[in-house]
Amino acid sequence: APLPYDRVPLYVGTDWGDRQPVGVLKFCCQIVDDEPRPEEEKAFKANIDRIHRTTAKAKGLEVRAYIISAADLLPISGSTSDGMFVVSRLEKGAAQTQYTIWDSGNLRFNTTHPQFYKCHAFANVAFPGNCTLDVAAHEVVAAGVLDSDRHRDKVIGRTRIDLEDRWFAERYREMVSADVVPIESRPLRRWESNFAKGHLRIWVEILEFDAACSRPVAPLPSAEPVQFQLRVV
Repeated sequence: APLPYDRVPLYVGTDWGDRQPVGVLKFCCQIVDDEPRPEEEKAFKANIDRIHRTTAKAKGLEVRAYIISAADLLPISGSTSDGMFVVSRLEKGAAQTQYTIWDSGNLRFNTTHPQFYKCHAFANVAFPGNCTLDVAAHEVVAAGVLDSDRHRDKVIGRTRIDLEDRWFAERYREMVSADVVPIESRPLRRWESNFAKGHLRIWVEILEFDAACSRPVAPLPSAEPVQFQLRVV
């Protein structure tokens, strides 16, 4: 089923004459005339009631972002030797929740196709308020001689997921209930470029409180190196 509202992107102009996205406007629009149309009025009211009911349930949710791997990353430094990691953030919005998972303890080295296999879980999520999930791939860059910090990190690219749209999509909620949410391959971008800096494989679940309590986090394989012995006869 489609979303119960329309959505249009919002932009501002830049000094270079380009347009920079700043958000999304979500709205319901009804065009009326002097002639009564009871069926259209009834359908519009039913849609507004659906939005109210779904919004009323959007409290105390749990968001689970299963971060599988990345591919074709383009580090700014041109090197992968100092490590890469993932940072997930929820928009705090009016709910004043400031959830950030800075997963720098799970570094991946010497690869542009790192495997992470980590679940970033956020509790007590509400819509509106925490509508956007931002997931970014970071690289660790060794500091120079004159830098005060030993290391610093830079964003390779990020992807933003509109969680509120998914919550209002009935088909998505059915897939979450059936535990069949597909894995997505999402482009990672930087604000100053239209080209992807890699891709992130991820799936996202939005669970109501009771479902989150009864459903454990899905097990993921370890991404830690495994030692093998090679024998040539």
